[in-house]
Amino acid sequence: IIFIDAGANIGFGRGNNLALKKFEAKYYFIANPDLVFMENQPDTVARLYKFMEDNPKIGIVAPRLVLKSGVTQPSCMRFPRFFDQPIYRLGLHKKYEWARRRVEWLLMKDFDHTKSQPIDWATGAAFFVRGDMLKKVGFFDERYFMYFEDCDLCRTFWSRGWPVYYKGDIVIQHGHERASAKVPGLKSILLNPLTRIHLKSLVKYAWKWRGRN
Repeated sequence: IIFIDAGANIGFGRGNNLALKKFEAKYYFIANPDLVFMENQPDTVARLYKFMEDNPKIGIVAPRLVLKSGVTQPSCMRFPRFFDQPIYRLGLHKKYEWARRRVEWLLMKDFDHTKSQPIDWATGAAFFVRGDMLKKVGFFDERYFMYFEDCDLCRTFWSRGWPVYYKGDIVIQHGHERASAKVPGLKSILLNPLTRIHLKSLVKYAWKWRGRN
């Protein structure tokens, strides 16, 4: 293990870029520190590697993430429209039917998460990315301090003709906790700084990809 001291909290994307740019690799495995590899799947990384070797035109592959309870985390999603994320983060989907439908569409509730198929984007908590393509697209966009840098990177890969794939048969446990949702509702904008960071990143993402579907 090599420790890289950034000197300060420089954000998710920029922090990852420090390591990604420092080391040459055919593939990079972006992984949160709260991941737990399953005892019944000791070859998880080897399987991700083999999948990329067998599919040279795929840019990113993401495993299925499950919580400690065994419930599948919604870790693959559709590219959001501007108001989708605020609806989700502010909990409006728990009160209004129209909002529930929007969030279910966003989180791919209509998708069997045990299966494998191309997806729009996957959470940066765990994905396996092709090294040469990552260099070509310029790594994570460091304008995002936190949130949306993973969505943005996947969208960039798609725009360059490199699909993002979800492997439902490769499973990793994730100690997932949505820090930006600890304070519910509209008051979270005032009381939770992570909610404000989330919304700020949403605006940057929406502006960058405006007019492109």
